[in-house]
Amino acid sequence: MHNILIVAGNTFLEAVRRKILHALLVLTLIIIAATSMFSFFELGVQVKFLKDTALGTISLFGMLITIIVAVNQIPAELEWRTIYTLLSKPIRRAEFLLGKFLGCIWVVFLNLGLISLEFLIILYSKERTIDMGIVQAISLIFIELILLLSITIFFSTVVSVPANSCISIFVYILGHMKSAYLNYLISQASGIKKFIAKGFYYLLPNLENFNIKEAIIHNATVSGIYILKAVSYGAVYIIIFLIMALFFFAKKEL
Repeated sequence: MHNILIVAGNTFLEAVRRKILHALLVLTLIIIAATSMFSFFELGVQVKFLKDTALGTISLFGMLITIIVAVNQIPAELEWRTIYTLLSKPIRRAEFLLGKFLGCIWVVFLNLGLISLEFLIILYSKERTIDMGIVQAISLIFIELILLLSITIFFSTVVSVPANSCISIFVYILGHMKSAYLNYLISQASGIKKFIAKGFYYLLPNLENFNIKEAIIHNATVSGIYILKAVSYGAVYIIIFLIMALFFFAKKEL
């Protein structure tokens, strides 16, 4: 565990120095702040518009931050040959990979926490109360981002950085369209196309399970059971992708 924390700490410190992450964080904060200034709606509609836009922005920019943080973690270590120094300390490959994963989680949590804090302060200034539904929505977005992080880390062990970036973005987009698009594709396809579509359907995580934005906007109650099921669903996929990442990284020639 000590070695994992060392790798995680180094990963965190290296990532938070990246200027592109600072730029994305500032841009996200500006968008949410600007959204709160739209005053041509009456207050109730304005708050719903703010919640809708802010939660969508948090998810979208969270995805970009997650992929940027994770996509080059292992390839960069290989390119700069620093991985050989780390693995000779000795740090086992599993400890190295899990340390990278944990460090990336810290970075995502820090960025998501700063964005969410601004959002909650703005909402409190308008409603004079803390909306626990928003806290639930942000928590599920965090689980979604950890899942996306595990996917990106996995593909970083088997494909190039550009391919990994495209795959991770594709997973995010299709994961949110899975129920509607793939169900339609399965119903319309036949033969090999239908087989491939079904494969995508069962293998691809349904990221809409973490999206409770519509319920929150319309002040509907989201049960604790649903939250628990969504977290469990995400945890299963995270574990699966981490196990695959560990397997392929252990077999990778360095």
